[in-house]
Amino acid sequence: MAQGGRLVTSPVIEQAEQRCQADDWAGAIDLLTEANRRERRDEIEIALADIRHRSWSALTSGEGPQPDPSAVTPPIGPSGLPETSMAELDGANAWQAITDRGSVLVRDALTDEQVARMISLVDESFAASNSDPTDDDGWFHPLAMDEATAERVGAAKLAFPRKFAKDAGGVLLVDSPRALFELLELYQDLGLYEVVSDYLGGRPAISANKCTLRCVPLDAVGGWHQDGAFLGRDIKAINIWLTLTPCGVDAPGLDVVAHRLDHIVETGTGGAYYDWAVGDRVVDQLGDVVRPRFGAGDMMIFDEMNLHRTAMSPQMTKPRYAIEFWCFSAARYPDTNIMLTW
Repeated sequence: MAQGGRLVTSPVIEQAEQRCQADDWAGAIDLLTEANRRERRDEIEIALADIRHRSWSALTSGEGPQPDPSAVTPPIGPSGLPETSMAELDGANAWQAITDRGSVLVRDALTDEQVARMISLVDESFAASNSDPTDDDGWFHPLAMDEATAERVGAAKLAFPRKFAKDAGGVLLVDSPRALFELLELYQDLGLYEVVSDYLGGRPAISANKCTLRCVPLDAVGGWHQDGAFLGRDIKAINIWLTLTPCGVDAPGLDVVAHRLDHIVETGTGGAYYDWAVGDRVVDQLGDVVRPRFGAGDMMIFDEMNLHRTAMSPQMTKPRYAIEFWCFSAARYPDTNIMLTW
């Protein structure tokens, strides 16, 4: 708890810091993770987010071979995208689906109980972000960059993604240590750590800039874009886009170009409303546009080359709850991003 505006530490956090000083970063993360599983404590979750950030360059290095090239793309489903189940998903068929068709849709990845818990994480994090912050609040505790990262990207580098997320109905995942902890626990249980590690060829580096808890309003901006246009060239990334409410009909979903693009499409032309967006006339020439109907607990997994936008229609009446979770290969990550160890 906080006393006099300062976070009071605990013996387990002190032990974790001793491991960090001995360059046993993985041991520090494991120690705090196990402690928080036994008893959820704000200060442990805050310390764990901090150590994940400080450790990323030590733990997420190198790049292994790409997944098994003999894997088969999952069959095209009613969405117009390759579709599979959580039980059948692995790094190899995710790689193949993204290489062939730009994305893969995982149906019913979460149970109803898991969906309800994730929605509560979004709501609690939003509520905490809109109240007076305290030093010991695990629901909202903005990540502080270490000195090396601040020097590399600039001390205020998270200011823009924080504002962008808030304006679009979101909170950065890394600014809610409790949500970060619970989401990583869930994804570990689902086997997604192995899927992402196999896809990237090593331990994933989580993007502090792009992982976002969202409650998308009906007036959200829906410009076509590829995330690679903002992240830079020669990167290796994967996004787990998790929807927590049915969307695509009554709530904003995603419009997707359902084939692989191997280049960054020109922006600011073809009727684009924003200079960062791809215009509708450009997208019309590409063709193969689909608007999937997502159920609560579905996931769409894609990389930085996928061309998509928030899908909006006048008849939509409900917001969309969702979580974006971007990871990079540490051997090829954007220099402007702030990273954490998964």
